[in-house]
Amino acid sequence: MTASERKFNALRAKWLAAERCAIDGRNVLRAQYQAPCYARKGERDRLERYEQAERKAGARFVAHLAAISPRSWDRGVPVAYLRMGLSYADAVTAGDLCVVPPPAYSYTDQDMRQFARALPQTAKGQTV
Repeated sequence: MTASERKFNALRAKWLAAERCAIDGRNVLRAQYQAPCYARKGERDRLERYEQAERKAGARFVAHLAAISPRSWDRGVPVAYLRMGLSYADAVTAGDLCVVPPPAYSYTDQDMRQFARALPQTAKGQTV
């Protein structure tokens, strides 16, 4: 396992853990107050810190993905797929993907099949 792959897996694990904390915090407030907006300010602030940690962890993962991948994963692919279904091999390949990702809102299956195809290459072998 390469250092990049270890970092990819570690960042994804941190994102999933932060997401779990935010979900659990939201669920606790919903159970106590029916909605987080009715909770006391300190409890709402704690939930906001959990949600902010989740956003930061997600941004770090996506930044690493952008650095290691020849593809642009920020459009057309649902965030849930990046969080749970994207393999490291698919993240770093310029060839055909092993799995066609599901389409995000307003994208079609055809768009995703096109996305999953090998990237075009220049005369020097670099991806476009």
